[in-house]
Amino acid sequence: MGRALRALACVAAVGILAVVPAAVVQAQTDPATLTPEEQEALARTLTDANAAFDEGRYPEALAGYDDVLRRAEFSEVHYRRAICLEKLGRIQDARQAHADYLRTAPDAVDRGRIEAEIARLDALLDARSMSRFSIQSDPAGATVHLGDAQGRVLGVTPAETALPAGTYTFYFELDGYEPRSTRVVGTGGEAVAVQLTLARPQTSAPPQVVVTDAPVRTAAWGWGAVATGGALAVSSGLLWFLAEGAYQDANRYERGDSSHTRKELESMQADGAAFETGFWVSGVSAVALLSLGAVLVWVDDDGNEQAFVAPGLAAFQAGVRF
Repeated sequence: MGRALRALACVAAVGILAVVPAAVVQAQTDPATLTPEEQEALARTLTDANAAFDEGRYPEALAGYDDVLRRAEFSEVHYRRAICLEKLGRIQDARQAHADYLRTAPDAVDRGRIEAEIARLDALLDARSMSRFSIQSDPAGATVHLGDAQGRVLGVTPAETALPAGTYTFYFELDGYEPRSTRVVGTGGEAVAVQLTLARPQTSAPPQVVVTDAPVRTAAWGWGAVATGGALAVSSGLLWFLAEGAYQDANRYERGDSSHTRKELESMQADGAAFETGFWVSGVSAVALLSLGAVLVWVDDDGNEQAFVAPGLAAFQAGVRF
């Protein structure tokens, strides 16, 4: 009987009864089974923990309540642990502490209130598991899809959306701009800013025609034609000389002034005809090139080359005469 009274005194001494009705203050481990020294130590720990709780020193209070629960389980200690845990931001642990309170006090008169607290913490946990995305684009007005162009439309920028924590791809499209996408990691309970700048499609520039006032130079081409024509004129004169030589040998044979045979005569006549044909081809080509060269030099803007046309023609005439 004395040991039971000491156990009851232990519970009363820590002031737990002031928080909830006495009917719900139950020890799952009977303090009466503890030695007097253990009961006194338990009472001191509860007293210190309650003092820290009342003063808002929640880490110290939580440490004291955890120490108490290692030696004896009181439903009210679970309740106060839940408050400490929520104050410290440990929502999941706070919910479990409330559940432990109901487990150790199944007939608690405030069960409805505690169940409402558990529902509130569940909603808070759900909210913390969601990521809030603030989506903007430059320029604004872009349609945002989740994933790709065929994905679910999240809205038009600026837009707000909430998604479970995870990694997402946001696809932006706007008329007149190239579609773009970005990949963003969202952590639960935090707001994530998504900002994307859109660019207009690049178009190839049309070819530019450069118009300059520089005159078209034809003198170089003209002089090339004159030089070539002059060379052909010289060649034409040489061919005429060879043709004349072949014809003269043939004439000497006809007069009996040559010792050549008939076969050699025929060969000389063929050579003369070939040389004469070459003469005419070279001569006509030389005249055409010299004429073209003269025209090109003449129409050159500088006009300085005009004085050199006459010497070229004279050279051609000399070749013909030769």
